Amino acid sequence: MNPAIPQRCAHRPLAGGLVVPWVSLLHNGHAAFGSLDAERASRAYLDRLCQICGQELDERCASPDKR
Repeated sequence: MNPAIPQRCAHRPLAGGLVVPWVSLLHNGHAAFGSLDAERASRAYLDRLCQICGQELDERCASPDKR
């Protein structure tokens, strides 16, 4: 039995019943779990995006100073 997928992640692709994180490296259309897409990981950090769903995080997250 697979765990329920949170609504915020419903648009993400699945692999083996698990959500493929937005920052995961994709190789030939398949998720390489444990490997990061460096560009997406950097964008998530700088733009305050969730690494799982790719959507904006709320004000409670820690992020770099954007001055």
